[in-house]
Amino acid sequence: GVAYSVDISREKRREEILNIITSQEYDLIALIHLKDETVEAYFLGETLPAHYRSLLPAPGAVYDLHAFRRRAVEQSIHPADREAYSLYSDPDHYRPLMDQGQAFQFTLRECPPEYGGAVRYRRFQHFYLGGDRDTILVVESDVTEASLRQLKELEKAKAETDRIRDIMDS
Repeated sequence: GVAYSVDISREKRREEILNIITSQEYDLIALIHLKDETVEAYFLGETLPAHYRSLLPAPGAVYDLHAFRRRAVEQSIHPADREAYSLYSDPDHYRPLMDQGQAFQFTLRECPPEYGGAVRYRRFQHFYLGGDRDTILVVESDVTEASLRQLKELEKAKAETDRIRDIMDS
């Protein structure tokens, strides 16, 4: 009895630790089941936009893959990135790429209503699970801060390049 309860509390602590670590980095971890064309929630982070949570309210929840992608386009993907999302999130597009390198990722803009229309950057990563080619692990993260830092650095580099070009032209 005592050993069993120690194992359970150890398992609960391990689960708690993994939850904390996972929620620091990821908004959504899900499985795409290609045979039945569904998305199954595995982990839902606290910062996951409400539109995703309405479709996948709890770990274990399952939703139609095509309807999930369509709702993302309608409800949160930035208008300028909708066509790219429709292509990149299509298994017919990314599976051949994954067959060459085991993983596929992309980053796009979205405008979740709870951010008042502000642009957020979301990274989508797709992985095969071992030799199983019918189940794909999808990991989604809000990478807004890192993306904005990169954009600022690019703008600084461009400004410096323009400044040097002006000096050389004069």
